[in-house]
Amino acid sequence: MRGGEGRPALRHAVAVLAGALAFGMIAALIKGDRYGLRDTIGNLSTPWLLVAFLPALHTRDPRRGAVTGLAATLTALLGFYLVVAVTTDDQMPTLQTHLEHVLRKNRLWLMAGVFSGPVMGVLGALVRGSAADVWRAALRITGLLLVLEPVVIVAARVIPGWREVIHWTLDPAPYVVEAVLGVIVLVATLPARRGGPARLSGRKQSARDPLS
Repeated sequence: MRGGEGRPALRHAVAVLAGALAFGMIAALIKGDRYGLRDTIGNLSTPWLLVAFLPALHTRDPRRGAVTGLAATLTALLGFYLVVAVTTDDQMPTLQTHLEHVLRKNRLWLMAGVFSGPVMGVLGALVRGSAADVWRAALRITGLLLVLEPVVIVAARVIPGWREVIHWTLDPAPYVVEAVLGVIVLVATLPARRGGPARLSGRKQSARDPLS
């Protein structure tokens, strides 16, 4: 019985890790090794946050959500940097040496993933456990993330020191699209106005009163 109950959880874990790995590899292929539009798209932060957030909607337990978010984020980062190690030529003797070099060089983003993965995972579990409409709430958070990233990018051009950290923002087009998409998602998930049909019915009734 326990084995039967554990199979869906195992399938979910395998699906999460496989999806995260595929996402990381695809993001690296989109990014390429040059600056410009592809580089900006491949480095968008919102998809990386959603990699941890969305799988955690499967559980109501914040601890499991944190583990799920961390595992998904680190797997996606591994897939990303594995593709980077394969597709770039740094004159390293072996793929393992090159991958280790790439991971050391990008340890800041690995550390960021160690933080963001559990945080977004916990958020996903809390949404699952408390929201009346889980998917509407998830879409709202997605829309908010889409809007906030361009705000951070604009701030990076104003606040001293941020430009050195966020250094790939060379093409504004993806951020404009991201912001517009975020606004559309937020507007689409606004609750419907209550009482509209009733007021309309009342107006129709009052319009018929003189004829009664």
